[in-house]
Amino acid sequence: MKKKIISTVMLVVILGVSYFFFKHHLVFYGSNVKLLKKQGKLTLNQTFVSVEDNEFRGPKDFLMDDALREAGLGEVLVEYGILTEDELEILLEEIEEEKFDDY
Repeated sequence: MKKKIISTVMLVVILGVSYFFFKHHLVFYGSNVKLLKKQGKLTLNQTFVSVEDNEFRGPKDFLMDDALREAGLGEVLVEYGILTEDELEILLEEIEEEKFDDY
């Protein structure tokens, strides 16, 4: 009986942790971690995101992702000092123009 209770508790913990990862983006910047709630359906897309400066991806690349942008990544970039409010507005306008041009 004790073994069955332990296995049931472990299953519930594993399911709870899995659900958490399906519902949130974890944004890493240095030793800081920010949680952003995902919008829409449950997926593992962009669950772990590092916004460290690198030569491959910049702030605009992160904001091009609809799910990250809608979850509030722009405000996190401003909070971490990666972008200013004005730079964020300019990038968001550029992204909207590019999307409009694609249609």
